[in-house]
Amino acid sequence: MAYPNGYNYSWTEQDIQQLVDNAAQQPHTCAWVVGNACCGLPVFRHMFPTHLRDYHGITGSDRTQFQCRWVGCGAVMNKESINRHVMEMHLQTRHTCPFCRENFSRRHTLNSHIRSKHYTQ
Repeated sequence: MAYPNGYNYSWTEQDIQQLVDNAAQQPHTCAWVVGNACCGLPVFRHMFPTHLRDYHGITGSDRTQFQCRWVGCGAVMNKESINRHVMEMHLQTRHTCPFCRENFSRRHTLNSHIRSKHYTQ
């Protein structure tokens, strides 16, 4: 349904769960090593891509190689992968199925799970 102000008021259970999850989150402390010290800034999970770009210089094309400078890591990967890497490996980000509460590290894996396990015909 279209509304005059352009907002979508058709919220799915998954949309609502994501809002609840975002509202309940606490900031993480950035452990990216800068010089001889950790960054230490508090950053909300959804703001890490912006934080990595603005504070730690993670810029360039998706194929630009970067070394993860998180404390104790050092993995080398393309820029296109570093945000997901930080979320999954260092922040332990999980996406919870609103139907069975199973957890997944990647949103597309959760979406595949929902399609195959909860919307079968």
